[in-house]
Amino acid sequence: MRGWQSLEPRLVLTTYFVNVANDIDFGDNQYTTAAGNAAADGLTAATPVDSLATLLGKGIAFQPGDQVFIDTGAYKADHDLVFTAAHTGLTLQGPTDVGKVATLQRTGVSSFQDAVLKIDGADNLTISHVVVTGGGIGVLLSGDTIGDGITLMHNQLHGNGYGIYGATTEGITDLEIRQNEIFDNDAGIALFAQLTSSVLISGNTVSGHLSDVYPGDGIGVSLELDGAEVTGNQFTNNRIGITASASLGATQIVVSANQVSDNQVGIQAFGGTQVIGNEIYGHRSPQAGGMGIQTAEGPTVEDNSIYDNDIGIQNYPGFEPTRYTINSNSIFANGTGIAGSDFGDIVLNRIYGNEAGVRFTHYASVTSGGSVNNNLIYDNEVVGIDLRDATDFTKVSFNTFYEPVADAVWMSDILSPNGIVQSNLISIGSGTGILFETTSEDLSADPSSWKFQQSEGNLFHVFNGGSVGTWNAIAYVTLAAWQVETGLDTASFEGDPLYRDVDGADDLLGYDQDLSVDGGLDDDFGLMAGSPAIDKGYGTAPAMDFNGINRFDEPEVGNDVWGGFAEQVLGESGISAGGGIAQNWNADDQAWTLVLPFSFDLAGIDYGEVQVSSNGLLHFAGQSDPASGQNDPAALTTNVRIAALWDDLSTAGVGDDIYIDVSTTDQVTIRWDATLVATGGDVQFQVTLTATGEIRIDFGTGNSQLSPTIGIGYGTGSSLLSIYDGADELSEVNSVSLVPFNSFADVGAIEFPGSFSDSYLSIFLNSTAASGNVGDARNAGSQPSIPTLHEWQDVVAELWMEVGELLPDQPLDLTAEIQSFTDWFTDPVVVDHMGSSPTISTVVNGSLTTSTVNVFDLDLSGYAQGQQVLIAKVKFSPDVQDLVGLPMASLTEYPHSAPDNGFQLLSSAINASQDLGVVSEIEGAFIPVVYDANDDGKIGIQDFAEFISVYGRIPDSQNTKAYRFDYDQSGKVGLSDFSLLIRNYGRRKSTVNVDIIQPPIDFGAQTAPLQLLLEGEPVQREADAEFWYSLAPEPVGTNSLDDVLGRNPGAEKQNVEPTVQTGSHITSEESTHYQLDVRLIDAAFSAEYESLTPTSQEESAYEMLLLDWLL
Repeated sequence: MRGWQSLEPRLVLTTYFVNVANDIDFGDNQYTTAAGNAAADGLTAATPVDSLATLLGKGIAFQPGDQVFIDTGAYKADHDLVFTAAHTGLTLQGPTDVGKVATLQRTGVSSFQDAVLKIDGADNLTISHVVVTGGGIGVLLSGDTIGDGITLMHNQLHGNGYGIYGATTEGITDLEIRQNEIFDNDAGIALFAQLTSSVLISGNTVSGHLSDVYPGDGIGVSLELDGAEVTGNQFTNNRIGITASASLGATQIVVSANQVSDNQVGIQAFGGTQVIGNEIYGHRSPQAGGMGIQTAEGPTVEDNSIYDNDIGIQNYPGFEPTRYTINSNSIFANGTGIAGSDFGDIVLNRIYGNEAGVRFTHYASVTSGGSVNNNLIYDNEVVGIDLRDATDFTKVSFNTFYEPVADAVWMSDILSPNGIVQSNLISIGSGTGILFETTSEDLSADPSSWKFQQSEGNLFHVFNGGSVGTWNAIAYVTLAAWQVETGLDTASFEGDPLYRDVDGADDLLGYDQDLSVDGGLDDDFGLMAGSPAIDKGYGTAPAMDFNGINRFDEPEVGNDVWGGFAEQVLGESGISAGGGIAQNWNADDQAWTLVLPFSFDLAGIDYGEVQVSSNGLLHFAGQSDPASGQNDPAALTTNVRIAALWDDLSTAGVGDDIYIDVSTTDQVTIRWDATLVATGGDVQFQVTLTATGEIRIDFGTGNSQLSPTIGIGYGTGSSLLSIYDGADELSEVNSVSLVPFNSFADVGAIEFPGSFSDSYLSIFLNSTAASGNVGDARNAGSQPSIPTLHEWQDVVAELWMEVGELLPDQPLDLTAEIQSFTDWFTDPVVVDHMGSSPTISTVVNGSLTTSTVNVFDLDLSGYAQGQQVLIAKVKFSPDVQDLVGLPMASLTEYPHSAPDNGFQLLSSAINASQDLGVVSEIEGAFIPVVYDANDDGKIGIQDFAEFISVYGRIPDSQNTKAYRFDYDQSGKVGLSDFSLLIRNYGRRKSTVNVDIIQPPIDFGAQTAPLQLLLEGEPVQREADAEFWYSLAPEPVGTNSLDDVLGRNPGAEKQNVEPTVQTGSHITSEESTHYQLDVRLIDAAFSAEYESLTPTSQEESAYEMLLLDWLL
């Protein structure tokens, strides 16, 4: 990006003027007072040239800082208007007044490369406020020396082949395409670069690109490069809104904060593209093929709102399958929420109100499935997840399913016989928990003969006549019947999970199709004390739950579910020489079946037999070849196996064999006397399994020049590698013991954060602001919503308690910790409370503020079970004020919430002893605004200097000031933030200056009224004000100011104090030649009114100077 060199604006060297020839009506002109003439010099408003082509053809030696004003009219050219290095630093600007348009039109097009404007080597070129039409390309960025620092803003591009096109074998540097209207071309923007680039596409509206004649047609924005930001745009009614392809790595394409609607496909994302924080909806087609997002080859899709599409997200593996990530999205009211390839990670999403939540398709290029974990999947119409066509070893774990009508999971033995459904919380109304289909006659006759056993550790909750499972159309209502008939879910269990409030404060579950109302954001699937899901999840749980809370142990609940293995190095070595019975298993790359003398529990599943490989491997389950000598640690994650010493071994040599020893009760030892194929060296080792689940590996003599894999594969996408993994010398090293331990994770997506024994109280956090309740309030009659607060607003965090089964018999003391994820607030104070005087202390660490609240002597004896009680209110006040009063309407262009904003209840305790159940956080959309950094009542040079000091920085604990300037919440202070600041530069609160100047601009010829809207807070008179005008509190209607000049065209400027009346307009309706120039320089506007700032040639030039500070 451009460097900041100076705060002093550069002077404009020369201004040139262009007007159409033979102009006789100057009423629509903004810049010129005479018709254009090819022979004119173009240096004054009275001597304009007749076209831009004429001006460029005069051989003028343009200087950086020169500008060209192009007045209203249509300018046709039968050739490209070319800008080379000779035009570096030039600014072209059409009319900025409403209704005045300068149109640049290409004629005589014979090739798609025939352009209206061709930029070939011009640096720091700015083109604004013109209409570009009729070209094969509207704006062509030509050649490998396109030019750095090009800005295209406030233009209209329509009726071209491509609106904007650029392709280079180099990079594209500091290209900005901002606030343009790009519509009804064959294609909108297409940029291709082979080297790292820096491109910003921001604030544009892109629509009407529907052609499909050529491959690139019909695409709003097409990018194939590394290093671009596409943010704050609107894409609608295109064949494809955005297609973006970037290399995997740091210099990616970020597609963020866009509104993408009613295209055939909203966003196509490939490779290293990040799709973050967009609103994507309305992609429907008669063939049900409308897609919100289409992905391939590894992109990230995060924090988007995706709804009302035929398919929310469609995944393809692409030519080079790479794992994708779909993270923290809200996906609802689609035909299918997520569809296609399962080669990725689907985590932390809300997937609800769809026909099908997730539906996978197998692709031949994908050999191992992905993971679906930590999601809330609920209130769908047909099915939560359809795994019937999934890739083998797709893992579905630690999700919460709540399906009043739909089935939760569909499975089959066709393509995914080793799918994994583990530690999910499955609540079913009238549907079925797991539906299994098979084409096998044997399995149809005897389901229990199926060795699948990968659906385990789930909590089933049937609440409205449904069934735990269905096997080939036979429903099994109870878990016991399902277990007996199928052999599945032997370690699963049943019970009411005790959700906190599934339909939230609005009593609306998910998305209401009939009312077209989304009630999903406040649906609360948190667990209450006593839930059977607590501490019953397997040890393969993600470290954090859906709400970002660490998985942790509840000491009041026994831990009896497998959690993993802990490796210990023993103080002994060697193997039992001569132990065991030789099996005559003599072969290379061969495996044999061993029936175990007891059931061995591995990863929560009991096994009665194992495949013993000549290559040092015990294989319990999985699709990989157990006899393979091609050892690979990755194969442990997709198979259930113990790699005792997995290498390319053979037991076919003289004296080689595998020995089995069962002489010790509840113990079996498998010993290998093998040969390393690569060297012919001797390899001696053994593994011992016990009925308690412990594993021991011993190493004998030899064992030299190895390259082994040693560890345990859980078949769930995770594994444990031994400290000896990969070691080349293992002769009689110390033995290792792998001891199983139990898990403390909860089943499902949300961890219970409180105390199991504290059944009489739970505590949760709500939020209010000056404008009313904006949180997930529990008190009756409230209307919940996600808070959208500006940084000067107070926020009140409310501490509530819900009375449970047991009531305390004496007053209680409460301690609670509240953490705020922003540095915008001063130390909070308790403003209301129960009990005696509270205390509060605050510790600030970077942008994190942790406040400890103590409330004493809480008497709950008068409250009934289930009643919710407001304990205290804690007010967080901003550390800045609304000193300038900018219009809020212009400050909410990026309505997505920053993920780190809001308040979280970290912990709570009664009498400083027992923990309470807590609700995690107030979700917040705290919107940073353009503010008065130095408190002088104006957004001016010092505020600009503050902005410059953090430009390009990423807001974090080391750059907390950067949070204040990241207006678009993109995670970096960048050019889009600059554009918002620059639009408000010069604003001052409560001051309106109206200048009456000589020599004036003659408005006498106009027939329409001249209006200046004065809106917002009452305008206060200042010493240098030409006049002041006080508004009523709620301005309505029109108020005429008739005597500004005393009806005297020759009157000098004077101070006027009009009568205060209701109204907000100063109107001159007379045709008298009032020689009046009205310029609104500093103004303040309230959020309730739409602001109108009259523009002039001087103001436009001043804006250009401010923008020129970037050079």
